[in-house]
Amino acid sequence: MTLDRGPVVFTDYIEANARHLSRRTVVVSGERSLSWSEFNEITNRLANHFISLGLLPGNRLGLVVNPDTAFVEVSIAALKARLCVVPMSPLSTTETLVRLAKDANIKVLAVSPAYTAQGTEIKNQLGLSISHCMVMQGSSEGFSEFDEVIRTASAADLTEAPMPQDEFNIIYSSGTTGTPKGVVHTHYTRLMNMLSYAHRYGIRHDSVVILSTTSSTNGSWVNMLPTLMTGGKLILMPKFDAEKMLDIMERDGVTHAFLVPTQIKGIFESPSFALRDFSKFKVLIAGGSKFPSALKRLAMERWPGRLHELYGMTEGSGTTLYPSDLPEKIDSVGRPIAGTEFRVIGEDGVELPQGQVGELVMRGVAIMKGYLNRPEADAELVWRDPRGRLFIRTGDVGRVDDEGYVYIMDRQRDMIISGGINVFASDLEDVIRLCPGVQDAAVIAALHEKWGETPLAIVVLEPGATITAEEVLKFSNDKLGKFQRLNSVILRNSLFPRNDLGKLMKRMLRDEYLAGQKL
Repeated sequence: MTLDRGPVVFTDYIEANARHLSRRTVVVSGERSLSWSEFNEITNRLANHFISLGLLPGNRLGLVVNPDTAFVEVSIAALKARLCVVPMSPLSTTETLVRLAKDANIKVLAVSPAYTAQGTEIKNQLGLSISHCMVMQGSSEGFSEFDEVIRTASAADLTEAPMPQDEFNIIYSSGTTGTPKGVVHTHYTRLMNMLSYAHRYGIRHDSVVILSTTSSTNGSWVNMLPTLMTGGKLILMPKFDAEKMLDIMERDGVTHAFLVPTQIKGIFESPSFALRDFSKFKVLIAGGSKFPSALKRLAMERWPGRLHELYGMTEGSGTTLYPSDLPEKIDSVGRPIAGTEFRVIGEDGVELPQGQVGELVMRGVAIMKGYLNRPEADAELVWRDPRGRLFIRTGDVGRVDDEGYVYIMDRQRDMIISGGINVFASDLEDVIRLCPGVQDAAVIAALHEKWGETPLAIVVLEPGATITAEEVLKFSNDKLGKFQRLNSVILRNSLFPRNDLGKLMKRMLRDEYLAGQKL
């Protein structure tokens, strides 16, 4: 006899944790916390409510919500009901949210109270009924109420489990280089990602993980899901605040934190940082955007032995730089995670020898299903090795050394070709940030009559700094190679536009500064 227990999926872990960890706290946000038994009952009720609406496996639920307990509850409930979750950034314009909701063809919508106006426009544009639109707290005209749903719906266990090939969620890309694309992941790819993530960062049943990134980002999901899978405790902050985060880390014995570089900088600038007790804190997972080397060194000093740098794509897997790799490999982003392989290809698509610089391509078990409604984008993403195995293009220029460590030089789009020589904007930005009085810097390619392109630096000064553009230019060019030198520096009064994870929106800077400009 063959024992066929069926495939294992993420919701199996949720049900097992609810049975064996019933009184343990699973998720906390502000004053609201839930035990595993409460969490399982609520997500069952919500899932049965979705099914009672006539929603079918594969239908999509749109979210415009804050990262709080309700976000976790409705997301897991949707997965139990075999729906696909589509989180959308509350920071987007209403027009963008409507466009994404139409692109995903959402059938049901959940919004936080602060976003009912945006939700109403989505509801009207897509013709959704009141029963198919839920507000997560209190009441609002045109929406059903979260509290009423969980009071009246059935708490019975679901009779159908998701299948590995079912769509799990759709994460819209950051759009730093163009229109956001929907990245589709299945239950299989998400489970593979969770298992790998929990292993490499040591997330276990006794871990306490804190998150303060928005619910629409992949960074939030890849930290939230392994915590729930392993039975750890998840603490969510709807809005990042350095002092409040330090309070929570100390009071609740946080063991793991996922932070983007701008958040790390804010924490280190806190006047109370040196007074805090971090004895239970084990792992700082840093990712989401470029990690400046000076800040990375500061993290090594302030939180010794805890820094783990994460590099990856929403579309696939990535690398990890471990504390044991530091400081020797500080300029790299670490080695590929288990089951992931990186290679480097030239402009002609031919693989380059180890150590040479080109576009990084990757393959692994956690590669996405594809882009939603974008077959042409899928085709552009694919590279195959001589054996016919599928890799995806990262869009990043880099190299892999003889020990397997990956180095990111720049985004392909950000590379400047001056007089036929490749100039990496990120190298120039690192030098400019060393200039006293400079808070941030971005380098873009301006057209040049002789060289084709030339580096143009846009600089934000520290508050109260009096340094001039000419002084920044001289400081930087004195430290740069001849072929790297800046053509000009522009001082900017406001901070740079960034997405939810702190990635610089260079596309917007190019549109703002390069219209008709030739140097």
